[in-house]
Amino acid sequence: MSQIINNLYESKACFLLPRWYGKPGEWEAFAEEAASARGGDDGDILYMAIARSQAWSERENFFKNTSISYERMQRGFEASLKRYPNYTWEMNSYCYFACIANDRSTAKDMFGKINGRWEGAIWGDESYFKKWSNGDYMPVCDRQRLQIQMYQLRLLRVTGS
Repeated sequence: MSQIINNLYESKACFLLPRWYGKPGEWEAFAEEAASARGGDDGDILYMAIARSQAWSERENFFKNTSISYERMQRGFEASLKRYPNYTWEMNSYCYFACIANDRSTAKDMFGKINGRWEGAIWGDESYFKKWSNGDYMPVCDRQRLQIQMYQLRLLRVTGS
């Protein structure tokens, strides 16, 4: 599949985001329909590419705030890496999505394959990559929510309420 065609699918998905001209769930349904029409490994790769292209809209909350299937994305990453097994950028991308999906097993495997060759366009900065590669896969928003809950529990113990 050519990059030009990929870009058309990704552009349509962006157009269908609720913040532009779509309704909630519309871009995800488009990704599913387009990928299913293509079928096989090519369909899974297309699904992964469309989903990945819209991840900026939700960042670490991507799987919580969308109906995108991590399992289908995973099949797309696996199919892509079968074709291009040494593509470091794809490995980093797969690893990032494994982290935000809390798929620790895949993340650990991908960090091993990446072997320190982090991609700034995916991780933002090296400290983020290193933190997650050391096993701290919990997205920032979940960590903050957990800290708030722990603080509330401490307050309950202190006040006895």
